[in-house]
Amino acid sequence: MEKAKKQEEQEALNKEKQREEARLRSLEQAERDRAAATALKEEQEQERLVQVFSADRTDRLTKFEPLTDSQLQAELKAGVQADSSLAGALKLMLKSSASAGAEVSLDRYMALVYTLGPVWPLGLASPASIKLPNALRNRVKKARLRLRDAMTAFIQAADVKSADESLASEWQRGIIDGSIEPPEWNDKEQEAEERAQAEAKERLEKATEKASAAEPKATNGKKGKAKGAKEPAAEEDLDALLAEFGMSPDKKGGKKKK
Repeated sequence: MEKAKKQEEQEALNKEKQREEARLRSLEQAERDRAAATALKEEQEQERLVQVFSADRTDRLTKFEPLTDSQLQAELKAGVQADSSLAGALKLMLKSSASAGAEVSLDRYMALVYTLGPVWPLGLASPASIKLPNALRNRVKKARLRLRDAMTAFIQAADVKSADESLASEWQRGIIDGSIEPPEWNDKEQEAEERAQAEAKERLEKATEKASAAEPKATNGKKGKAKGAKEPAAEEDLDALLAEFGMSPDKKGGKKKK
C-alpha cells in the first residue's frame, strides 16, 4: 500500500515536471516566433526603404543629369542672391573652412545649399544603412561628385563680402560650427517634402482657376463692347454716294440736280 502511494506521488511529480518543461518550451518557442516576426518586419521595412530611396534618387537624377555645369552655377548664384541668410551663412562658412578641413567644409557647404532645388540633396551622403542597386549607386556617386565640384567652383568665385552674417539662421550656424550634422535622407522628410509640393501645386491650380474665372467672357462668340466705346462708322458715306451720282447735299437738307 505504501509502495503504491509513493508510486502515485512520483507519477504526479513526473507529470508536473513534464507540464513545466512543456510550458518552458512553449515560452521559448513564442520568444523565437516573436524574434522571427521582428526580423521579418525589419527586413520588410528595409526593403521598403530601399524602394522609396531608389525612387527618390532616380527622380532626382532624371532632373539632374541633363543639367550643364553652367546651369548648376547659375542656380547657386540665383539661390544666394535670393536668400540673404544663405549669403550670410556662406560668408561665415568661408571664415571657418580653413580650420574645418577641405572635406568637412565641403560637406557643410552642401548642407547649406541642399534645399535650393530638387537636385541638390544628391550632393549629400547617402544613408549608410541603405544599399542601393549597383547601377543606381554609381549614378548617385557621380552626381554627388559633380555637385560637390560645382559647389567648390562656386565658392572659389563667390563674392559674399557684402553679405550680412547676422542674417544666418540658428540651423545654418549649427551646420557651420559642426554642432549640427549635415542632414541625411529619411522617408519622413521625403513625405513632408512631397506633401509640400502637392500643396504648392494645388495652390497654383486654384490660383490659375481663379484668374481664369475673373477674365471677361465673350457672349455668343463676340467680345462685349466696353462702356462708352464709340459706335463703328457707317459702312457707306451718304455724301460720297450723292457725289458718285453727280449730286451734292443742300445746306438746308434738299438736293440739287446737276
